[in-house]
Amino acid sequence: MFILDTLLIGFFTFLFARSINLSKFSSFTSGATMMFGGPMLSQILPGHLINFDTFIWFPLILLFYELSIKKQKIFFAIIASIPISLSFLSGASQIAIFSLIAASIYYMFRLVLNIYPTKKISYLFKMTIAFLASVVIGLLLASIQILPSSEFSKLSARANGLSYEFASDFSLHPKQLVSFIFPYFFGNPMEGTYWGKGNFWELNGYLGLLPLLLTFIAIFNRKNKHVIIFTIIGLFALFFSFGKYSIIFPSFYEYFPFFDTFRVPARFLYVYAFSISILAGLGLESLIRILHKPNVIFLNTIKAIFLFGLIFLFVILFLNFKELDVSFYEKLILNNSYAVGLNHKLLYEYLIKDLLFTSSLLTCFSIIILLKVKNRINLNFLKIIIASIIILDLWIFNSKLISTKTIAEVYDTPQFIKKINKDKEIFRVFDKEGYYLPMLERKKIENVTGIHSLYIKDYQRFLLSIGAHKNKPYESFFEIKEINFPIFLNLLNTKYVLSNTEIMNDSLKKISKHSNVHINYLQKVEKKLFVYQNKNLLPRAYIVPNAIVLSKNNVLDKLKSKNFDPKNEVILQKNPNMRLNNSSFYKEVKISYRDPNRVQLSTILENPGFLVLSEVFYPGWKAYDNNKETEIYKANYILRSIYLDKGTHRITFIYSPDSYKTGAIISISAVFLICIYLLRNKDSLVDFKSLFS
Repeated sequence: MFILDTLLIGFFTFLFARSINLSKFSSFTSGATMMFGGPMLSQILPGHLINFDTFIWFPLILLFYELSIKKQKIFFAIIASIPISLSFLSGASQIAIFSLIAASIYYMFRLVLNIYPTKKISYLFKMTIAFLASVVIGLLLASIQILPSSEFSKLSARANGLSYEFASDFSLHPKQLVSFIFPYFFGNPMEGTYWGKGNFWELNGYLGLLPLLLTFIAIFNRKNKHVIIFTIIGLFALFFSFGKYSIIFPSFYEYFPFFDTFRVPARFLYVYAFSISILAGLGLESLIRILHKPNVIFLNTIKAIFLFGLIFLFVILFLNFKELDVSFYEKLILNNSYAVGLNHKLLYEYLIKDLLFTSSLLTCFSIIILLKVKNRINLNFLKIIIASIIILDLWIFNSKLISTKTIAEVYDTPQFIKKINKDKEIFRVFDKEGYYLPMLERKKIENVTGIHSLYIKDYQRFLLSIGAHKNKPYESFFEIKEINFPIFLNLLNTKYVLSNTEIMNDSLKKISKHSNVHINYLQKVEKKLFVYQNKNLLPRAYIVPNAIVLSKNNVLDKLKSKNFDPKNEVILQKNPNMRLNNSSFYKEVKISYRDPNRVQLSTILENPGFLVLSEVFYPGWKAYDNNKETEIYKANYILRSIYLDKGTHRITFIYSPDSYKTGAIISISAVFLICIYLLRNKDSLVDFKSLFS
């Protein structure tokens, strides 16, 4: 998928560059810069695939907006709704909204510059309506994703917005712009030497030195309206990425909807990367034009670059900087307060290598330009050299961030997981530190915390009630230090507990101890591991005779109390208008079938009682008792329960949310209408085909 995304964003960037009349070679340069630029390929390291999946559609949105304005056809604005919908369907709503904002800025400036100085108000009105229609249709097409996501967001841990401190986390500090030129100035995360703020992959804006030079050439020779537009978009994206260090993000956080639910402002660097990629292509066009008739200022600039690069090469190679005392680097750069505990000599070597590479590249670039000026090389050879330098630069940079392993090494399963996997009962595992979640997931072993996704707020509160924990209300992982109330694990059908420290609790029986267990295949990190079996777990489904009704605020305290017996009663938050006390008894109910959207079970009761299902209560679930729908009650704070009379019961829980069905109807209707529109206007596609010629 990463390979496919890389190819697609390069190809889509190429198409957009062609649509603004860049040559094939300049368009190729823009596409290559975008494909291999740091903001894109560094997503491979943490495995942030959906960010990449979502942003690949951004060039296509701009492509159709450009064609709409250039050809003065609403048709292409309507077509833009398709990549808009695909960006929202890809999963990363934050990236989709960032893309839409950047596309709106592009459309606005492109439209204004297109009508100037004729000032055709009717045309402006017509194209503005076309833009709004594209956004609305795009959202309608993606309704099948948007409506269920909106339903979830209202119940999530971030439902009421994030604190400013958390939302502005991973803001790009202006000081880290130095890494846009010297990529390993702040160390290498693959070697555990990164000392910058945040993390490497979210704040990585390295696009190669030559694309930056070409960008400056484009800006200083702004004979193209797209130079102005992408300079504005690029600066906006960069300053937004500064987060709390600029005024743009705080304004959006305060006054715009949704922005108080997003974190990592630096993700706007994707838009910055695209802007620089296009400006690099525009700069290359300007460079080729200048080389036909170079002026004195240009020649002097190239000579200055050559001299600058040569001096740096001399200083680094002949003065043997590598052998200088590292203490000079510590005082000047680290200020004796940064990168504490890291290998400063290694960091110093990174800097020297970056300086050596940069000075070599500047020297080579200036030499080939001077050779072209003197007609010692032809234009085609110059183009090959420029493309080779850009790709080689980015290849060298990215190769240090990608570690390949054998399939056997990556998917090697520890013995303790193999043993748990042999247990064919229905149960869950609680991984206390969260180190083994991917291993459990690969073996389809259900676990209490899932695999680091966003949590329902009530479920988060439920889990944090297990014991002492760090107070991180918005995070997508748990740091529970102690198990003080195992009742919460019991209710979640938790049979095994994994911990890197010993647990002192009578309800847990230690069944094995392991030394030097690998927790991360990227790095050789090993931990001790203790495996415990829960002696008091409750089954996935069971009958209790009684129920009590409490307000939501009192349920967790009741669960923690010693007089609560989960085998005798269930806590409901709504009165079922049924008998709360019955003469039935505790009884396990066997599940005959289950998948993520359906659970089937059956039982025979001699007296009425309450069925408790250890699955999360969530809108959209429906329960059927002997084919007759019955109400699901929120039980024990986050689980499901239904009331059963005496007799034989065949029970089915089905996930059939109205949000999904409504979204599907809207999306299918929108697809049908846009297909009709495309068929009726298929002749307009001729303009699009011209991009490939």
